[in-house]
Amino acid sequence: LLAFVGFASARTMDETFGGVLSMEYISPVVKSAEETLPTPSCTPPAVSASKYIESEPSPVPVLAVTMYVEPLPETSEIAAPVRPLGSITKSPFPTPVTVAAYGYKIVYASGKNRTVATGQLHTNFTLQKGSGYLALVKPDGVTIATEFTYGAQYLDVSYGEKGPGRTLGFFQVPTPGAKVSSTALQAADGPAEDVGWSRLGGIITGPAALSITPPVAVGAVVRYTLNNSVPNPGSPVYSAPFNISSSMNIRASVFMPGRLPGAVSSRTFLLIDSSLTNYNGTGQVFSSNVPVIVFDSFGVAVDGENGTTRLDRYTYGVVIDKDPITGRASLTGLSDFQGRGSTHVHGESSAGFAQRSYNWQTWEADGQSKNVSMLGIPSGSNWVLHGPFSDKSVMRNHLVYSM
Repeated sequence: LLAFVGFASARTMDETFGGVLSMEYISPVVKSAEETLPTPSCTPPAVSASKYIESEPSPVPVLAVTMYVEPLPETSEIAAPVRPLGSITKSPFPTPVTVAAYGYKIVYASGKNRTVATGQLHTNFTLQKGSGYLALVKPDGVTIATEFTYGAQYLDVSYGEKGPGRTLGFFQVPTPGAKVSSTALQAADGPAEDVGWSRLGGIITGPAALSITPPVAVGAVVRYTLNNSVPNPGSPVYSAPFNISSSMNIRASVFMPGRLPGAVSSRTFLLIDSSLTNYNGTGQVFSSNVPVIVFDSFGVAVDGENGTTRLDRYTYGVVIDKDPITGRASLTGLSDFQGRGSTHVHGESSAGFAQRSYNWQTWEADGQSKNVSMLGIPSGSNWVLHGPFSDKSVMRNHLVYSM
């Protein structure tokens, strides 16, 4: 969040400013004449910053402050605004803290007051989600090296400066500890609203319809993809319900001028054919006396690898537990879990067995790991579907875990 001024070579903070630096935070809740800071009349030259805010719900948000050191000629001087009132020292940096030229330093505004120079730095104050002010202050306790006022923040959305023009705004992809790319998507306001779906996805036995609720905000549209990619400003605009007659993966996001795209969400449908809806000519949908897991990799050959290849393939999974009354798991029964993830063949020598095992990772909508609980098993995100081909007794694991 703070633009920390660096020089042509790496300097410790006390070398650069002649003492221990401090950061000040002024809560926007308590306002008085003393806490009204003048807007700087000029921008210090050659100062750049990468800012990253991890907003948490008030009143205990945590801010990760990324300071970027950009070299200046040794003879350069910085015209820094000076606060007219007394000392504004708040959260001193430990000595020494070194930030290399073109380097970064992350400081967490957590209120934990951790000041070990070789560890993670935490301020002795927290930041409000609504708005606030930060300053990097010289050792005299009066001169402001750089300062920053931020507005209302959003959960898990990055905010900061971009490019030589130092434009302020929200970023779709956070870059803590790194420079913001010149091509990074930036918007003046946070994410647009969420997508509203007419129904859940999952296993279907025949054609189905899916519609999306029109966005509430004026000028907002829903854009979607059908190939598992993230919707972008060039993706098709939703205008009519989807008629689903095959397995389909629909991802959508709301786009609105002046805002970041809304959260990407999806609906996935797995259409089962007559070999399962009329299992063995019984006229009944397939069922089992053990839980059932259904995967669809949408045409990608998950088995097309050997033991040395570990390529994760996108997979949609549905887990169905046994019905407590019938004692059977039916493909049309209620799912215990359904969602996005990835799979790959598990094991080394066992990857060549006729009965393979698989790794399965459950995902959030953005592809990050998601801890879930299913079939009464404790929550986790990395699962192994173990096929004990070499253990015909199916007792080895049971014996080992019982010891």
